[in-house]
Amino acid sequence: MRIIGIIIAVIGVVAFVLCWSSGWNSEVVTIVATIVTIVGLVVFGVDLVLRKRAKTSELEEEKNNEEKEIYARRYLDQAHQLRFLKSLPKQKKAIYEVAQEGWNTGVTVDMMQSNSDVIDFLKETWIKLAEFYPPHHFDGKQPGEYISDYIKRMSSYYRASEEPTGAGTGGTIVGVLTGANIIDDLENMIIGLIRNISNYSNSIDYDSWITQWKNIEEQNYNCLRNDELFVSEFWPEEGIPVFKSNTTLLILHTFPSRGSPVVKEEDAQVGKEIKYNAFRYRTLIPGRAVAKKDGRLSGMNLGAINYISKDYYYNAYYHSQNITYKKDEEIEYLQYRAEGSCFIRRNGDVYLIDYCPWLAKHDEILMIQEPLTELWIHVISENGEPLGWLLKQNNVINKDRVF
Repeated sequence: MRIIGIIIAVIGVVAFVLCWSSGWNSEVVTIVATIVTIVGLVVFGVDLVLRKRAKTSELEEEKNNEEKEIYARRYLDQAHQLRFLKSLPKQKKAIYEVAQEGWNTGVTVDMMQSNSDVIDFLKETWIKLAEFYPPHHFDGKQPGEYISDYIKRMSSYYRASEEPTGAGTGGTIVGVLTGANIIDDLENMIIGLIRNISNYSNSIDYDSWITQWKNIEEQNYNCLRNDELFVSEFWPEEGIPVFKSNTTLLILHTFPSRGSPVVKEEDAQVGKEIKYNAFRYRTLIPGRAVAKKDGRLSGMNLGAINYISKDYYYNAYYHSQNITYKKDEEIEYLQYRAEGSCFIRRNGDVYLIDYCPWLAKHDEILMIQEPLTELWIHVISENGEPLGWLLKQNNVINKDRVF
């Protein structure tokens, strides 16, 4: 049709030109030539429109076919699908063990990469669970498109919510916290799908599944939560303490947080030494010190972190610098380190200060609020088997130290 239209239009144009060049400008011939040209152009245009519609229809059909090929509907009466559901907690454990290494560094870039790895796993898990539902079930979209749009939208929201004083004011830690919030959302969405799916199959023990899913060792990941401001792996005094039980029952948690599940209730003897292999010193609310005159502090900038491991502390390269402060300026005091040193946060960065005068009650800087902290001990058995995390309270005494 396109060729026919072109031919007709060309004939009309040629006839029109010949009429005028030869001086034969009959009104009838001119009108006919003009009509022939217009008809040719119309035929050509109609052909273009029809071809475009056909191409669009073809592309839509190809897209639908691709979606049909990609979308493999899952059904609960298939044994291999039930095995897939039961395997998810084990898959999660493997992913979290790898991500844990990045979270342990306390380096923002490494922590964000660990977040990304976990988000990728949770995203793909949600997509696979959504395939137990009909196609286009969620907001008229395929699972992959729906969850990608959700993550993009909520990432923008969480990043903005972490910076109430304006974009870019929260420092690089905002990226870590944003990732933690997305992980929380995806975890809850996965749990919701499993709960609903299990209602349609007697082969899924939801209570058992959810226990396995939530009991994955997540102590370092939970250090990203907003309920704790800063975490270190250090005992806040000189030397290595020797802990002894002050009770007959030790309550041990899965990870160092009051909200984590109790993994074990260990019988103990009053006065008996408690074996352990790790600390977690958690700051929940920072302390505040106020300067009474201008001055400066000396220390090292550790970067925009909220978790510091022993490896990072002893192996990273730091820049020593002086930090000047003005009269009446408040200092965000995170936690004591040792020998008069401490951690503070300023403009989003954490500093290890060589000497913190407010701890010695000097007049130049006064403590107006102590930080709210918790000390956790990772308890092990006599043969080194990990038992769980113990919150140090009146249940533990430490009178001896090893140097």
